Amino acid sequence: MNEEYKKDKGGGGAPVASWEVIYCSLALILVAFFAMLVSYSTVEENKMTNFIRGFSVSSEKTMMDGLSSSSALRKFMAYTAGRKTGGGGTILRNTPDMIGSDKKSVVMGMSSLTEFIENAGIGNVAHVERTDTGFKATFGSSVMFPSGVATINKNAIPYLDKMIAVMKKNKFSVRIEGHTDNVPIQTEQFPSNWELSTARAVNVLRYFLDKGKIPPMRLAAVGFSEYHPIASNDTTKERQTNRRVEFYFEIYRGEE
Repeated sequence: MNEEYKKDKGGGGAPVASWEVIYCSLALILVAFFAMLVSYSTVEENKMTNFIRGFSVSSEKTMMDGLSSSSALRKFMAYTAGRKTGGGGTILRNTPDMIGSDKKSVVMGMSSLTEFIENAGIGNVAHVERTDTGFKATFGSSVMFPSGVATINKNAIPYLDKMIAVMKKNKFSVRIEGHTDNVPIQTEQFPSNWELSTARAVNVLRYFLDKGKIPPMRLAAVGFSEYHPIASNDTTKERQTNRRVEFYFEIYRGEE
């Protein structure tokens, strides 16, 4: 016959019902659980972002499952899955603020531009990266402009036309950034690298306006001179890396 009550070890205390022991244990577990929740509520922003990103992987997998195994988009997503941030190449990251149709438009835009760059054989001087709000395409300035000049190189026209097509298909806005190395320039037209980097960005913007007929409210241009390097300027190769034009693509939500 099962005992309904148990006495404490001293034998002199009041009997304790077995269900009360279970209840107290459950209460302790709940206290520990709520303490854990409180710790999550004060977690650093980047840690919470990583926590959320874990749930977005399944949605991306679902997207891939719905694509043909031969489609360029599926190949691109498979190629970029698991790539880490840093260096050249294409980077695909799950971001909590990119969801639904916007995320699909970004992935398709990246896929289209990446494929074009790879087919053109300039993957060593141009690459595409995912950003928190869209994606970025980086071209070495030697692709876009002759040395010390802000006039667009004729060989760069196909790449600009491709970006125009991407902007029109997915209604992207684009910010063009001009960057130089730290070697001073002093000509009648460009007293410093500020004027050179800015003129290059503005000339690309004007091409998008005039040739691409992209609405002006979807475009911006800025020059950073040598003050936003991505490599040191100690060697010729590193200075070449810093001479670049960056295109930041984001979904445009305003009215035209």
